[in-house]
Amino acid sequence: MRFTQGKALTDYLAAHPECRTSLGVKCCHCGSASIFIRKAGQLPTKVLNSHICRVCGQELYRSET
Repeated sequence: MRFTQGKALTDYLAAHPECRTSLGVKCCHCGSASIFIRKAGQLPTKVLNSHICRVCGQELYRSET
């Protein structure tokens, strides 16, 4: 199973379309637009990231870079 399977930005916005803003995304739990990226792991060819709300601490979605 992939790290982002079912938890990518596209999945988040499909489940919470109201969270898309002109500046990016906002938290579906508290409405904050303050999101930070936490490094969740590293593979030889990519970095695994978790996008977290700064206000309530909920993981919103995941990405690979």
